[in-house]
Amino acid sequence: NHPSPPYHQVKCLITPIIKYLHWECYEIVLDAAWALSYFSDRSASDVPPGEEPPVQGQHLIDLVSVNDGILLRRLMELVVHSDSQISTPCLRTLGNCVAGPDDICELTLNAGIIERLLILLNSELRYIRKECCWVISNIAAGTKAQRELLCTSGLIPMVVNCLRSPFADIRREAVWSFGNLIAHDDQYAMLKYAIDAGAVEGTCSMLETSDTNRDRKCIVVGLQFLRSCLQYGEDLGEDTNPICLRIESCGGLDTIEDLQQTSSYNVYDFAAGLIRDFFEADGSEDEMY
Repeated sequence: NHPSPPYHQVKCLITPIIKYLHWECYEIVLDAAWALSYFSDRSASDVPPGEEPPVQGQHLIDLVSVNDGILLRRLMELVVHSDSQISTPCLRTLGNCVAGPDDICELTLNAGIIERLLILLNSELRYIRKECCWVISNIAAGTKAQRELLCTSGLIPMVVNCLRSPFADIRREAVWSFGNLIAHDDQYAMLKYAIDAGAVEGTCSMLETSDTNRDRKCIVVGLQFLRSCLQYGEDLGEDTNPICLRIESCGGLDTIEDLQQTSSYNVYDFAAGLIRDFFEADGSEDEMY
């Protein structure tokens, strides 16, 4: 794990560790699963001084290419294991895979990660639900086709529910899913899915329950998402922006106004900008009289 050993020294262990995932001994499978989760989590900052950094995502490429993708197939079995001690490291490994190169994310999607997430997001375990939202946020940062698959999979309404979770760590991961979803030039193509699933109201709920001292970054992500939704509503060309109405009806405008009282200038600036650009009356007609 940290610090990671030189890649060329541990690469040879990939095949035997994957083999151990298929053993009948619980302890061996558990240790192999955690070893793979650490192995999949390598980053450029983990490269020891003096070592030539591998090709970006090479460790993931090497993992999924063993025996024609046997690792992904086995992880899909174990990630829905009844024992969370087994499923947790497998979910972490799969999350690292979808966060890797686009082709590795594609292989992971094709192996069935979406279907597993639909199951795991109903878990009673808080940590599992949080990790699922993290995995989904990684998929949301992928290609257009991958984001479209995410939007049509049935996962988006479940992530919206996570925005209303009583647990802050789940809410933080959930809002990043929508933040990543709009971080592309084609964001309007995805916004309708999110809006129809209730993401506007869910984000307003998240903003209301967030700690302005601890959750500043996530609050800004939520406000950025609302700005994209509001601009989408503005561009519909209707007499009244329908997103404004949705935000007002769920109490979101009051929440945004309250965020102007925070000590964080960044949060204040985003909140004040939303009110100024989308909610303040023009007032130009009144000035004429």
